[in-house]
This record gives sequence, structure tokens and C-alpha cells, in this order.
Amino acid sequence: MQYLFDENGRRYLNAFSGIVSVSCGHCHPQILNAITEQSKLLQHATTIYLNHTIADFAEALAAKMPGNLKGEIHHVINPNPHNNYGTSGKVAGFISETIQGVGGAVELAPGYLTMVYDIVRKAGGVCIADEVQSGFGRTGSCYWGFETQGVIPDIVTMAKGIDNGLPLGAVVTTPEIAQVMAQKIQFNTFGGNPVFSASGHEVLRVIDQERRQE
Repeated sequence: MQYLFDENGRRYLNAFSGIVSVSCGHCHPQILNAITEQSKLLQHATTIYLNHTIADFAEALAAKMPGNLKGEIHHVINPNPHNNYGTSGKVAGFISETIQGVGGAVELAPGYLTMVYDIVRKAGGVCIADEVQSGFGRTGSCYWGFETQGVIPDIVTMAKGIDNGLPLGAVVTTPEIAQVMAQKIQFNTFGGNPVFSASGHEVLRVIDQERRQE
């Protein structure tokens, strides 16, 4: 699963992991099985229609989060589209990778996020951690990159390793912010796809079962 082969049969060790996306190896049998079995039941459903596959995955993902990010699972179904929303002109938030990926795999200075998060929150903003590349045990010592800084963000964005290279992304936040978001329109035609939710759930199991964080 860790190797790729070209048209001449030459074997390559894929240390690049598909731009930091293939977290469990190519064509992992457990993940392929989850995709196949879910495809036999339901291939597509938008976020309008709640199904147990995305709910099960959301619960498993939330269980991996520290502190207040564990929260409750909210299903946004039919917000009022006639409300108008604007900004106050004040600090809205701060978003940062814990380890800059495209920026050269640069780690933040120790204590950096502690200091910045304090400044942002005092100004009334929220703190957002971009875990697209550093999440799901890639740092080794912690499951999430922000944990290496000893902070807990208000919002966490994630993708890539979440589904072993398949097109899936997720946002985890606190119950307080989730309740506010439930008043807004949150819709994506391909959001909440049951097949990718099933495979994403299986990725979490494989990471734990095979102790890939270590």
C-alpha cells in the first residue's frame, strides 16, 4: 500500500503521500471495503438530508477533538435565507497552520499561538486552526498540530489526510459557534456524501488500529 508502480513495473516509495493526503497507504483494503459497501446502499445525498453515515463519522471525528471542541453534533437543515448579515469592522478571527506546509514545513515558535490566541480573543475574534496538512497524527507526538502549541482553537478546518486522498473536508467548532452557524445557510451539493463519510470513518479506525500516529 505504500508503493506506487509505473507503466514499466518499477516500484516507488511514495513518501510524498499524494501531497500529504494518503494517510493510510494507497488502496487500503479496509477503506476500499467501506467505500464498496456504502456504494451499494447510497452513493449521494446532500447536506439537506441527514443520514446515519455522516452522523456516525461526525461523532467519531468529534471524539478525536480536545476540550470544548468535542461538543454536540448539529445538522443544519433549513435556515432563514432572507436575513442579511454584515461585519462590524472589528477583528473577526485569526487562522493559521500549526506547521506551514507550502511555506516550507516551518514550525511555529514555541508559545506563538498561545500569545496570538490571547490577543485575538481579547479583541473579540475567534481562533481558527488549519489542520489540512498537520492533522490526523502527522506530527507524531499529537493527533492535531495545534496540540503541539498547547492551545485549543475555536474552529478547526481539516481535509487531505481525513479521507486518504478522497475529496472530503470538515470543520469542527464549539457548540456556541455551531449554534450561530445553524442560523445561516450551509449547503453544498456534494457535502455530506455518504460514501466519503463511510471511508473517512474507516480512515479514523485504521489510524488507530495500525497505530499510524506512532
